[in-house]
Amino acid sequence: ELRDFNFASGIKKNAGVRLRTPKHLFEEVAFLKEKYKIDSFYFIDDLFTLDEEMVSGFCEQMIKNRMNLVWGCSSKVNTVNYESLKLMKAAGCIQLDFGVEKASDEQMHLLKKGTKVREVKETFKNCHELGIRAFANMLINTPGETEQDLQDTIDLLEEIKPNIVSINVFTPYPGTEIFAETQGLTREEYPLLMKNPTKLAAEMPEKFRFAKHSVDLGAFASREMKRHNKIYPNISIFFNPKYLRSLWHSKNKSNYVKQT
Repeated sequence: ELRDFNFASGIKKNAGVRLRTPKHLFEEVAFLKEKYKIDSFYFIDDLFTLDEEMVSGFCEQMIKNRMNLVWGCSSKVNTVNYESLKLMKAAGCIQLDFGVEKASDEQMHLLKKGTKVREVKETFKNCHELGIRAFANMLINTPGETEQDLQDTIDLLEEIKPNIVSINVFTPYPGTEIFAETQGLTREEYPLLMKNPTKLAAEMPEKFRFAKHSVDLGAFASREMKRHNKIYPNISIFFNPKYLRSLWHSKNKSNYVKQT
């Protein structure tokens, strides 16, 4: 399940996955805190919550040793539940980034996402109840996408109320199933698509527009992100008790003041 998405960049190639042990991971965080006086960190891991035992073991170590650090990671809505989120929060987690991508089970199935809309709704509800800020990353211009799919995206975002929304124009990565199925997209053209997919989708729709509709992708993404990323509804992000406590005890307070 880790790399079965047919649009993701790290497609599984008959290779195993090497996972860190909770002890090893905790020791590295403890080292960074001791040597570099860190007060927060973010796991650069496509799916940190894949292994429930590893995550719970790490969180228990963080709690047991009273690390008082705040942190965040990327997750998937069907790899966490209320209890695991509760434990993560107790261990200092204040932010989770979710690749929601689409707003219908049909579209998620086409992308081989492996998740359901009901799981998205439940997970965001749990995050809001626990006070963990939840980010939603969405995809538009996916193959076969219709105007109704865009409306479904609008409706879902209104319902789950992410703290931050990112809407990205679909880019097919080389080596994925979708890249292989694109209409004449060459490897030479791929860098162009990465540089400005919105512009290319508008100027060369025969190759770079994968959706069925003709909606202005850039305008749609800009409008919806402005709608959901307003400063006032998200002001609570900066007043998270764990964040403020970590800031107060930080060895780097003077640097933060200078930078502001």
